[in-house]
Amino acid sequence: MTSQLQQQKSKFANLETIDTQQFLNSVQLFFQNVPDPRVKKNCKYSFSQLLFLMLVAVFSGANTIEGIHDYTVYKLEFLRELFGDEFDPPSYSTFWWLLTRMNPEAFAEAFTKWTRDCHVGNLAGKQLSLDGKSLRSALDANGNCNTHIVHAWLHEQGLLIGQKKTNEKSNEITAIPALLSQIDINGATVTIDAAGCQKHIAETICRQGGDYLLAVKNNQPTLYSEIVTLFQDARKDGFDYVLNCDMNEQIEKKSGRIEKRSVTIISDPSEISVADQWKDLETLVEVINETTSSKGKVTKEIRYYISSLIESAEQIGNRARAHWGIESMHWSLDVTYREDESQANVLHGALNLGTLRRACINMVKSDPGLKKLGFAKARRQAMWGADGMIIKKVIDSLFGVKSF
Repeated sequence: MTSQLQQQKSKFANLETIDTQQFLNSVQLFFQNVPDPRVKKNCKYSFSQLLFLMLVAVFSGANTIEGIHDYTVYKLEFLRELFGDEFDPPSYSTFWWLLTRMNPEAFAEAFTKWTRDCHVGNLAGKQLSLDGKSLRSALDANGNCNTHIVHAWLHEQGLLIGQKKTNEKSNEITAIPALLSQIDINGATVTIDAAGCQKHIAETICRQGGDYLLAVKNNQPTLYSEIVTLFQDARKDGFDYVLNCDMNEQIEKKSGRIEKRSVTIISDPSEISVADQWKDLETLVEVINETTSSKGKVTKEIRYYISSLIESAEQIGNRARAHWGIESMHWSLDVTYREDESQANVLHGALNLGTLRRACINMVKSDPGLKKLGFAKARRQAMWGADGMIIKKVIDSLFGVKSF
């Protein structure tokens, strides 16, 4: 079949160099640890073929199971160039069955492992941000959102390298250590918002060889109140009597606003009565964001952090700011991939669709050409393109990896 495809003159010129069988073997190896939930004797399509179709469909603009099926129908001529003239589109029920019953943890790990092994490597010196996102429209029979995913996002490369599902946002406390156990964080700095400011999480990070920067709020009442009091009292005296103190101020003008960001650190936590309960605690942090609108209205926000790092105020301030880069991924999921509108809620459907979306984001971020296009433009070109160029990039960047 491959030689026939290469011999004929095709309008899908970019697909002519693909060895179809070698490509399908690569897909099969890639997903080798994902169990096929189907009854084998009833399988018309290979497991790897269906997984590839779903991935390409989502990459090309499909946001739902129905959209995945529509893609295979509308792109039939294109897919026959890839899989042969005998290929017919799988039914909607075929995709529905697979997505609702496939093991979501194994499916997610296949993609995040690919990212870690092929595009990340050693995390030493890098920043890993952890934060959760709810799939708001994936409601249960009682109308409750019971699907929440904690993400591990690598700041330097903008890649998702791990994820863990919880039933509720409050369960992030147990999900975070489980997620960290799947990743080698030795030498990395882990940043987490206040939900992850827990003694056992700080200890887990240090035990695995990492450092932490944790936001502090009222969920740790003693720690929070004592840090607030310490900075307020020190400010009254101009920090004259505070040892190991450093400050940094940055001012930016953006979209008619003026943003002043002041970071103060105290690298002496001895005034905090519970300091010895936090593993390797070295630094207390205060960040004040003051924004002046184009109309002169001033708003002020003060945040506090604890850290095992010994760094300057500028360095720690940059880390605190970098943490919120993970929100750019959440924004892309909602705006480009319409995740908050997805109502898939049967069995594992919501999670497996979510993994496909996240895999597509990683694929764009890890390929220089696709990254230059951006998420939305890459999706449009994949759907509208007539020569298979974008799909060829997908195949080369993901399934053409030599280690597979």
